[in-house]
Amino acid sequence: MFDFLAVTSKRLFVLVCIAALTACGDERGGVTEQQSLFTFDETYEITGAGIKGPLAYANVSIYALDTNFDELYDPSKPVATATTNAYAEIKGLKVRPGGPPDKRAPYVLVIDGANAIDLNTNTAPVINKLVSIITLESLNTKQPVYATPYTTLAYHMLRQAIPRSGGNGLQGRYYNDLTFSNLAMERVDATVNFSWGSGSPDGLVNNDNFSVQWSGFIEPDFSETYTFHTSTDDGVRLWIDGQLIVDHWQDQAETEHTGTIGLDAGTRYPVVMEYYENTGGAAARLSWSSASQAKSIIPEANLFTDLYTGEPGSARGTDPQLATRLFSFNQEIIQSLGFGIPAEINIFTTPPIITKDTTSVTQQQRVVYYRAAIEALSSIINEMSLAIGSSVAPDLVIQNLAFDLLSDGIVDGKANGVTLDGINLNTLAQHPMFLEIPNTDFLVSDVINLIVEERAFVGASANAAFFDDEMAIDLYPLNLNNIGSSVPTSESVVAPSESNITQSESSITQSESSIAQNDSSGTTVLYADFENRGQGAYQESDIRSDFRVGQEGYSD
Repeated sequence: MFDFLAVTSKRLFVLVCIAALTACGDERGGVTEQQSLFTFDETYEITGAGIKGPLAYANVSIYALDTNFDELYDPSKPVATATTNAYAEIKGLKVRPGGPPDKRAPYVLVIDGANAIDLNTNTAPVINKLVSIITLESLNTKQPVYATPYTTLAYHMLRQAIPRSGGNGLQGRYYNDLTFSNLAMERVDATVNFSWGSGSPDGLVNNDNFSVQWSGFIEPDFSETYTFHTSTDDGVRLWIDGQLIVDHWQDQAETEHTGTIGLDAGTRYPVVMEYYENTGGAAARLSWSSASQAKSIIPEANLFTDLYTGEPGSARGTDPQLATRLFSFNQEIIQSLGFGIPAEINIFTTPPIITKDTTSVTQQQRVVYYRAAIEALSSIINEMSLAIGSSVAPDLVIQNLAFDLLSDGIVDGKANGVTLDGINLNTLAQHPMFLEIPNTDFLVSDVINLIVEERAFVGASANAAFFDDEMAIDLYPLNLNNIGSSVPTSESVVAPSESNITQSESSITQSESSIAQNDSSGTTVLYADFENRGQGAYQESDIRSDFRVGQEGYSD
């Protein structure tokens, strides 16, 4: 069992440290800034696939990354489009990385599997939309690009992390009465997210017997039905586009009320929220949610004091910290949601299938570990989605997990104090090796056999030799009480192999193929995957190691 060391999440400090690393480049980062190796007129064809199971017949689009948009791209202006073929390979996706500024890297790769087939199951995929960020460095390597549930997590983290241009909040008018007559002050509030307790919003405003009117415009990111959530102590009224959708003008302890309305993405709608505080505690919050929008406080970026504030110009929005952010997200995701996969694995650059370029045991062992983690995470995401019903699709669960992790560096089902739909910590804490891969007869522990089976229908890479007899795999449950712990490295343990691996080739890590857990009666039970263990007798030292004798309270 790997020892996990507690690490306090300090994202700002991490980013500063990583910035120094990425300036020099890092083989694991896959995101450092480089000069383009492409000429202005040179065309490059992007290859790769969408993998949660290889997706055949999926629609593929590539967009110029643009921070002016919530999705980090303009959905109406793809740089190129294509499909995956019957072997799940991206074909015909051509770009000009050194071309016009509005069509250069970095890119957002979107693989839409709504009409695709998962070749492992011959059915629709459990996760419809896979996304990855393609940086200039990854293009310079001219390697295939794979969008997976893990790269999709990183994409959603990036969406939340990049400061958005545009919104400036709502106009707040504060009155020292309950009838909006005695104006005390005006100011622009970035969001409506206040808990004043027994105090006052400002020295000019009463502690009790005051009212507030927030007004301006709201701009949604998606064209769909939105639910607006007010949480107030005391009364509240909310109008969206002139429609009164929340009306609870009464004394009350802090209570949440909701109203729904259909909105179009990119359109600004008038919003007015009226609130009063009589006596006692005082609080006012305004949140929203939709099929594609996790429940959250409506951010400043989507709130405007007038129709014209912050309208995007023609210039493409960029993020000078993109390389640093992606490097950091890769590390955070592996540490927090990677089930103990080795630190050498990079979610952006490690292939999740055997290819003609994964020719060594070391490289293939990384493929196996990454693919096993993908299948485990996908199984958990699918299970959490099914448990809550059709209102929270797996794609939204991925988004919520990303927002959860980004908000404070831990997975606890909340982002900035708001509970996120679909995240069940008990489901997340399951042992990954015993999870069923959805719509197959395989468990995650069978992933090596899954890879062997799929090689008959994943294209030219099926011709590459797969050293399946040399592979071993074990994953560990997520340590939800200690997210942010260190990940195993190649110095921890070594993958069993009868091949001679040169000393210059860094060895891939292999976790132990057994794990001891307490059952409900308090008895310690050993789960051992002897098929994937290295050959040899099961020694007393193995028993002591697997049961962690002398550690975590276990004894002879």
